[in-house]
Amino acid sequence: MKLIFTGKNDDIKGCFEHQHPSFEIVTVKNGDCITVVEKDNFKLQKNSVLIIPPNTNHKSFSETTFSDLFLQTDSLPFDVNKTLCVNDFSGNLLRLSETIHSLNIQGNRKKIVDDLFLTFTDLLANFVYTDKHNEIALRLKNAIEKKFTDTEFSLATSCKSLGYNQDYLRRLFCKEFGVSPVEYLNKLRLDYAEKLICNTNYPINAVALQSGYPDPYYFSRVFTKRFGLSPINYRRAYT
Repeated sequence: MKLIFTGKNDDIKGCFEHQHPSFEIVTVKNGDCITVVEKDNFKLQKNSVLIIPPNTNHKSFSETTFSDLFLQTDSLPFDVNKTLCVNDFSGNLLRLSETIHSLNIQGNRKKIVDDLFLTFTDLLANFVYTDKHNEIALRLKNAIEKKFTDTEFSLATSCKSLGYNQDYLRRLFCKEFGVSPVEYLNKLRLDYAEKLICNTNYPINAVALQSGYPDPYYFSRVFTKRFGLSPINYRRAYT
């Protein structure tokens, strides 16, 4: 990984469409702007950091003015196949970017600049991975919410379709939402079953099927464990 170039723009209203043969990391110093990357629009503000892959057309504009710093590098310590935007409200990435640029233009601080750039990219990687993990966990959550009544719904299949190991996604999901995917799936199913029991006259077997449980005996066990009453007794008690 090699830092190729650093630069900054002060109080500009925008820049024309252009591209670079290297990765560009843009950090907004002041103001706000819209950066158009290919067909995607990114609304940036102070402490926003935009990672633009090589040979990608982009331009920026603002209703007022904005200032930014940019670092160009031949590679990054994480995969980037599309433009990524993170927000570092602590300001650490902005301060590092300013220091790297300030030392780089002096021309005789290469070792320090390289070390600081490594620190910068390591910190940036934490933001990228966190955002990516949040997105993956949310995609699994959305899949569960969409398919929880389907008796053939499989968490293993969903994890595989997302391209991740089931155990890894379980840990990720727990960290993000405080429960495991299985626990969340069962909660949705049992909450739905409880509504069907209280608000319909469906037989318990039908309630089980419509709630995603193909086995009515298993459904009865997990329902009783959750609510303290069997499905039949729950209906008698609350309807």
